[in-house]
Amino acid sequence: MKYIFFIWMAFPLYSTAQTADTLNGFQQKIKGEEITYFSPLHQFAKIALLTRANGVMPISWQSPLYHGDKKFVTYQFLMGHSTGTSTGDRYFEVQLNDQKLFTITTPMQKKRSYFFGGGDNQDGTFFFEQESFDINGDGFGKLYITVPAGLVKNKAEFTINGQNQNSRDWLMIFMYQKGLKIIAEPTNLVTRKENKRQLNIFVDNPYPSPTPFIVKTKTATFTTNLQSGYNKLHFPAYLPGFTGKDTIQCILPENNTVNIAVNLSPIRNYIFHIIHHSHNDIGYSHLQSEVEQIQNRNIRDAIRWITNSKNTTHKPIWHIESLWAVENFLRTASPNEEKQFALAVKKGQLVLSANYANILTGLCQPEELHWVLAFAKQLKKKYGLQINNAMITDIPGISRSGLLSYVENNIPYLSLGPNYVESLPDKGDRVGGVIKEQGDEIFYWKPDLASKKKLLVWTAGRGYSMFHGIADSEKQASWEKRISEYCNALTEKKYPYNMVQLRYTKNADNGPVDTLLSGFVENWNKQYTTPQLKIASVDELFHEFDQKHGKSLPVFTGEISPYWEDGAYSTALEEMKNRELVLNTIELEKRAKASGKYAKHKAVFYLLQKNILLFHEHTWGAWCSISDPEIAFTTEQWKIKKQFLDSAVYYYTQLEAAFPDLPNQKQPNNYISNLPITNFTIDSLHGGLVSIIAGGSNIVSETGTFQFFEPVYVLGINPAKTIRPKQVEITTTENTPFQKIIKVKLALPSIPSCTVTYTLYKKENRLTCHYSFEKIMEKDKESLHIAFPFNFNNPYLAYGKDTNRLMYNSDQLAGSNRDFICVEKDIRISDDKITALVSSPLLCLYEVGSIIDENKINGSKVWKNTGGKTSSLFLYVFNNYWHTNYKAYQEGHFDFGIELTFRKNK
Repeated sequence: MKYIFFIWMAFPLYSTAQTADTLNGFQQKIKGEEITYFSPLHQFAKIALLTRANGVMPISWQSPLYHGDKKFVTYQFLMGHSTGTSTGDRYFEVQLNDQKLFTITTPMQKKRSYFFGGGDNQDGTFFFEQESFDINGDGFGKLYITVPAGLVKNKAEFTINGQNQNSRDWLMIFMYQKGLKIIAEPTNLVTRKENKRQLNIFVDNPYPSPTPFIVKTKTATFTTNLQSGYNKLHFPAYLPGFTGKDTIQCILPENNTVNIAVNLSPIRNYIFHIIHHSHNDIGYSHLQSEVEQIQNRNIRDAIRWITNSKNTTHKPIWHIESLWAVENFLRTASPNEEKQFALAVKKGQLVLSANYANILTGLCQPEELHWVLAFAKQLKKKYGLQINNAMITDIPGISRSGLLSYVENNIPYLSLGPNYVESLPDKGDRVGGVIKEQGDEIFYWKPDLASKKKLLVWTAGRGYSMFHGIADSEKQASWEKRISEYCNALTEKKYPYNMVQLRYTKNADNGPVDTLLSGFVENWNKQYTTPQLKIASVDELFHEFDQKHGKSLPVFTGEISPYWEDGAYSTALEEMKNRELVLNTIELEKRAKASGKYAKHKAVFYLLQKNILLFHEHTWGAWCSISDPEIAFTTEQWKIKKQFLDSAVYYYTQLEAAFPDLPNQKQPNNYISNLPITNFTIDSLHGGLVSIIAGGSNIVSETGTFQFFEPVYVLGINPAKTIRPKQVEITTTENTPFQKIIKVKLALPSIPSCTVTYTLYKKENRLTCHYSFEKIMEKDKESLHIAFPFNFNNPYLAYGKDTNRLMYNSDQLAGSNRDFICVEKDIRISDDKITALVSSPLLCLYEVGSIIDENKINGSKVWKNTGGKTSSLFLYVFNNYWHTNYKAYQEGHFDFGIELTFRKNK
């Protein structure tokens, strides 16, 4: 009955279409959200207007007017809708010129070709014919809307709005107009059979099938027929040595000729070493518990692929980028699976990274980064598995302590695969200059230039996500296009090697094992002599590269200052708690080892440290944490994420009780404060300090916009629109020869009442500032910063710890974050005479020169690419600037302090 229903519903459209002219449906956007997405016409139709089944996302566009003599007119659109990802039928209201036409009901879980129609009334009918599915099983095809001609003679404005079904399910209309379009792309692929360079031609053909088509290049002529609609053609067109310009003639019937100018760059014989893995987002696209099941399944699939493969030329190799997945798998594995796992690792076909998870190194203490490698040592001890590499995926940048931890734990190879999105200006999501400056760069990192210890660091130029979103039916064409474009980019930048690291994750984050990869690579290499593909391991690739090119590689120290750590400040209260817990755990572990009782409690220490790490794991909240902050998928992800912290607190409490005779010890401060602080004064208008007298001089800049220790609030993303404290009340509580204490009450948006307590310890030459406030919910973008406007000439900046101190700019490698720096302990700013030390144990991000600017150009934040000398700093307290956060907003009681001391320079 279902099929009879659809045929019946389509019949009125078919009948009226006999007396209707057909026009391109889309002419010009009026309003609505745009999205770049897959379509059956691929590069010819990439941008669509998107509405969802939530009642608040209408899309509107203008269609051509009709002045013909038919009674009806049919508008043809390219449409897509969720079906494979839908959990129910969805309803979308269609209006023409502000009058309702009908409701489109999109069906769920369609698997094969389908069509549907409806709206059989005097005002119009519709008919949808599915043509293809995307990688998620969602449907795309042609939508035909037929209306009486009289309705569109003077105005033709369509609107579609999803009904409020509290769903993310969607419908999209592509901003596409039918017409002849041709793209010619000379590739860097040399065919084995003809020894010719392949030319790809893409045609959007508006004519009926078959359409005669002739292609003429400088060296050859090709004849074929086109089908109506989308066509992809390829011809062996040029000798490998042919370079320079050519004009390609594309000839269609009736002398319709399109001339396309192309430029052919030289061909290099690159070998792309495929590093196949699944990127572990512990959350984001799936609940954390689901991710665990996905990665367990991946390991089992990989073992079967390795065990059952008969391909000896292109042996299967699978990388597990996080040992979190390995630990979960071994906990559930049968004895036979455990044995197969260990055997596959020892054979080099199941490759392990030493990292427990993808950690935000800028949030971590050096000791914490050694915890990241603890499970790798357990695997070595139990199974004899030697792990020689670390893979960091998605995250742009790594702290010096992160690099140092690998050297100190004898890990020789580090593969970096940052977030990569071709369409974004920086080629990645909030990656700054990392891909531009570090992509395809290979170097040795050393703790210092004289050190004999070294780490081979190699950043994959196309990150880890180059091949996301490719359906199996599009795999060959997509790989040809993307590999060829990559070859051009490597040649253009004068990449000096023929070995290329190619990270490959299939479909999306937490994607599956591509068990067809061996056959795909074999067929590719049979088809093309260059470039060649090779299934490789990080260990094998890096070792071979080291042997061939190691003597000529540059050596660097310092860090690639990270970018993503500010995302943790979307839940700043919990991040502060976790940071405090790290510091306490470090001291507790020292005490436990000193007591001789550590071995007895080692297992609990491991659980404590593991949960701390998982809270510092890079995955933010659900992918829709901003767009849908209250749905169960979002709130459950944050609940589970927070459980890592709660579990860590639980284990710490257990361990603390085990050592009741050893009191907490504060970390020693080795900084010698020998410059007296004699006084400070407060501005009655904004509550910050207008003067701090140290060594007889005022160290507060008199020309700065803000005062010292002033909390600066930004509502929105524009730092020019700061909001300064109001309702300031000042109370002096103590002023003796030993200390001076002044309390200031003030108010800011989302912070109705904040108490700031200034304490000058006169004998110790220390000035502290303590903040205590209750933050209320604010769902709009917001941030809070503490200003430090120093009155220093020719300042220079150092940060970190005494054993791990970096100079701003000079110790930051190319592509580093210059907007803010991640500080393990304190930050020191100096001029020729004095050095100031700023320390805030619970916070670690400091903005340099100015408050971070989140204004977007071409849809993305623009990052500083240089960092000059500055005497102005800001402590970053909280924000919700990311498009995906742990939570969309934050609230609760904040309590943190800052310490300021000075010393004379020698």
